[in-house]
Amino acid sequence: MKHQLIKEHKINSLAEVIEGAAKRYGNRSAYSIVLPNGSNATLNYTEVNEHSNNLAVYLKEALKLKSHDVVAIMCPNTLSYPVAAFGVLKAGLILTNVNPLYTDSELIHQLKDSHAKVLIIIDLFGDKVERVVKQTHVEHVIHVSLADFMPFIQQRLLRFALKHLKKQIPPLNFESVAIDKALHRGASIRRKYSIDTRSYRSDVSPEDTAIYQYTGGTTGVSKGAELTHQSLDYGTAMINTVLRTELDSEIAETILLVLPMYHAYAFTVGTLLSPQNGFHSVLCPSPRPISNLKPAFDKYDISFLPGINTLYQALLAEEWFVRNPPKHLKISTGGGSATLVSTAEKWLELTGIKIVEAYGMTEALPITIGPVDGNHQIGSIGYPVGGIEVRLVDDEGNDVADGSAGEVIVRGPQVMKGYLNRPKATAETIVDGWLHTGDIAVKQNDGFYKIVDRKKEMIIVSGFNVYPSEIEALINQIDGITECACIGVPDSKTGEAIKIVLAKDKPTVDEKTVIEFSRKHLTGYKIPKYVEFMDELPKSPVGKILKKELR
Repeated sequence: MKHQLIKEHKINSLAEVIEGAAKRYGNRSAYSIVLPNGSNATLNYTEVNEHSNNLAVYLKEALKLKSHDVVAIMCPNTLSYPVAAFGVLKAGLILTNVNPLYTDSELIHQLKDSHAKVLIIIDLFGDKVERVVKQTHVEHVIHVSLADFMPFIQQRLLRFALKHLKKQIPPLNFESVAIDKALHRGASIRRKYSIDTRSYRSDVSPEDTAIYQYTGGTTGVSKGAELTHQSLDYGTAMINTVLRTELDSEIAETILLVLPMYHAYAFTVGTLLSPQNGFHSVLCPSPRPISNLKPAFDKYDISFLPGINTLYQALLAEEWFVRNPPKHLKISTGGGSATLVSTAEKWLELTGIKIVEAYGMTEALPITIGPVDGNHQIGSIGYPVGGIEVRLVDDEGNDVADGSAGEVIVRGPQVMKGYLNRPKATAETIVDGWLHTGDIAVKQNDGFYKIVDRKKEMIIVSGFNVYPSEIEALINQIDGITECACIGVPDSKTGEAIKIVLAKDKPTVDEKTVIEFSRKHLTGYKIPKYVEFMDELPKSPVGKILKKELR
């Protein structure tokens, strides 16, 4: 069983996505930002196209970037994000998305590994710039704000409140330029020399890398998946093939983007898929607390909600949401981590809409998607889209029979080119053209697939990848720790949670020591939730820690 792929045209560059949207949908609302206090602002497709043209000119002419140079964007869901992303692509450059919550060491690793020349960063985290940039290849910094593109008075009030009342904007002690000034400079140069930004992409082909999308972790673990214009275009078309059976480009469907656009899931849906259909993407910079989303649900008729299990669980626990669920909702999708059956059933009971599971990974998004016509099977990950080949194989690479468990391997135009700077890791992951996912699945007789296990030790916390080796390497730095193991354990809120099992030779080392050390060096979702001490960890005859026994 497969969804039949609908691919309408071939593109050379993803920049054509926003150019086409401006021509077809012009004044239709493209992106809106909604803050917890109800403040909001909107850009239409023409405006996004114009602003991104001006940024492309600024990057090329003012900053003198060359084709295929790298620009890092480190900001939450703001109106500046799509402008910046499309500006980078229009300039014929490579984009790398950065999690704004990264610690200094995590940020340094990605900037150095990607060889980024420019950092576009939200001013809320501007204090990181001075500490980090000097240790990287970054030559220029552009700062953005939650207030960007808001009406003048509203913008001034918000900036004042964030900086002086809430004290949320730290001093930016590094030479940088605000994005509005960069856009003004780019517009002036563009007018003066009558620049057509399409000239910047004359040497860009579909097979060229568009994005270095990092998979997680830091030193020795985090890898940049090289996603080409072609792979992302096809991946978007595959998702679009399924969703368009229920969503109508003629009536400007509204998507609520709670998931961060720097994540591959939301980037594909919000940055690429929405413009292709003229959808209106409502951006929420922070979903915590979950009540932050109430103004968005109150103001807009949300018809499409891409989410993960933790989002749906949180909404179901909110009285305001349960009392008044969205009346125009047509599709809810799950991804990043498995949606619990109990969550899916409660969501269906409340909204009348099934959570349709999509399965993929940074290296290949998507792989399978459930049908959105109401026939999705709760607990499954759906089935492949035409153009994707999926096999389930045993440890020797032999295909397993339907109903038997095997590793998911995939081949198709949406698969990454490889890992940046890591030929060995690429060769281990892509074998004879087949991407080995490390996930174990079963194909049922009805054609639906179900994930039953994970071959790799990767842990998924609220949709984010956590690599045990990274956590173990860090914890082992604590004086008094003799050995440790990082495992994932089931968690009702985050899908999985991180547990550290330790042996020590100093009584002063306790749970508080481990947690506080982790907080200094790790992003929030990577911090262990559970810490357990043992006299000695179980090992194999050759001395390998047996995580299976710990689980």
